[in-house]
Amino acid sequence: MEISKLKSSLIGLITPFVLFASEGHEAHSAGEHGSPLIHHLMDSRLMDFGSIEILGYHQDLYLSKHFLFFWISALIVFVVISAFYKKNQPVQSGFIAGAIEKFVIFIREDVVKPSIPHGYQKVLPYFLTAFVMIFTANYLGMVPGTATSTSNLSITSALALCTFIVTQYMGIKENGFIGYVKSLVPSGVPLFVIPILFPVEIIGLFTKPFALAVRLFANMTAGHAIIYSFLLIGWNMEIEQWNWFVSVGTIPAAVFIMFLELLVCFLQAYVFTLLSAIFIGAAMHPEH
Repeated sequence: MEISKLKSSLIGLITPFVLFASEGHEAHSAGEHGSPLIHHLMDSRLMDFGSIEILGYHQDLYLSKHFLFFWISALIVFVVISAFYKKNQPVQSGFIAGAIEKFVIFIREDVVKPSIPHGYQKVLPYFLTAFVMIFTANYLGMVPGTATSTSNLSITSALALCTFIVTQYMGIKENGFIGYVKSLVPSGVPLFVIPILFPVEIIGLFTKPFALAVRLFANMTAGHAIIYSFLLIGWNMEIEQWNWFVSVGTIPAAVFIMFLELLVCFLQAYVFTLLSAIFIGAAMHPEH
């Protein structure tokens, strides 16, 4: 069963985040000394580990709030699957195991298969891992006192980088390097158009994962920003009290947006996985 591959692919997915999930000193300062909205949305340092210099590039090493909660999301996925999934049991029993199996079937049948009709088994573990990681991180960020790691552009960029690497790897593996390069230009195109179309297609290889990163980051950030904006409208920061005359309208609005955000958390995990499947499927089978 595909669920058994989630734990092994989980480690591979979170590896790039060691390099990407970091913010500068300015972000830390804004989060500490800015408004409550900025404090909630911005990342912050929790623990410093010094710095290193590679080829003249100086990089601070530290644990950030968003990076921590992304790892907590990975730990939750690992623990839940280990505790409730029975590898030698063909039909899973129990509510949580059954729910996991339903998600797996949904991603396989409704997301991956339509985009990759042949050879989808080779990349299915990646899609399952990406979906459950984004799904868990999004919903974990809705819990008071936590942080939404997918509202960090560094985190979403690392996720998009994973899709980019898998796309190029599977495209070359299935078609060969020369065949993959040829597939970037549709057959039947006039020769004089190729010098124009080929660079555009090369640029498209990078703009697609860029769109994935920005889409996920922007949607998750916007939802939390709207919720907190509604709440802060009714909060008087000078006397640190609620203006109940205003809050009668703003608090219900914030609650409504919060319920809407619960749907957005699922939709963004779904959209990221679906678009990744479309990109990888197009690389593997350009004839389709």
